[in-house]
Amino acid sequence: MQRKFRRVTGLNPYVLYKAGKSQVIQSDSLLGLTTDQDIWVDYSLADYIEVYEKEYGAIVLSQYDFDTPLHAQYKQKGTNGPVFLNFPRTDYVERRIINSSHPKIVVVYGRAHTTLLKFLLANWSS
Repeated sequence: MQRKFRRVTGLNPYVLYKAGKSQVIQSDSLLGLTTDQDIWVDYSLADYIEVYEKEYGAIVLSQYDFDTPLHAQYKQKGTNGPVFLNFPRTDYVERRIINSSHPKIVVVYGRAHTTLLKFLLANWSS
């Protein structure tokens, strides 16, 4: 799964934090989230792969993908990263918000992903 993710996005799933870089994948504790009160609304990596492959076909790995260790720098550009990272994830989050019975909803979402979500929710009211 990690190799397929890396192939499509060009991102290494094991590099979670690099000081001085613009992208930081934060943990639940860094965001102040708790599993006893908060609801995780996102795809797992396996879900991402399954949904993506249903829509776009099987992700074919190259010899480079197999030869490059998962923790090593990945020097190839992703094949379809923006689509993989934004669709269908944003659609899923939108559906969960709209179908939620909770009176108050807070969404913790990366800046690069918010534009589409705002657009999709622009005409929705609870």
